[in-house]
Amino acid sequence: VTFSLMMPIGVAIGIGVASTYDAGSTVSKAVQGVLNSISGGLLLYIALVQMIAEDFTKTDGDIAGGWIIRILSYLALALGAVIMAVIAIFEGDSHN
Repeated sequence: VTFSLMMPIGVAIGIGVASTYDAGSTVSKAVQGVLNSISGGLLLYIALVQMIAEDFTKTDGDIAGGWIIRILSYLALALGAVIMAVIAIFEGDSHN
């Protein structure tokens, strides 16, 4: 019920803001940066605290393959972080 009432209001606000939106202004860049950092922080929190932590706190008896799978999981996690960092570095260069 709340969504069905708030969604048209949000659309109307979005249409109103879009007509006066200046993508190059300092305020819009600051707002975009704050909202991007909040959404990135939520993504990291959910990934690290709720998903990855649950997988890595299991004891070796709970994991088929034991310590080998655990080491491979840590290596895969580190490799994924490195790949994302490299993508972020090169993605930043494409906007210049």
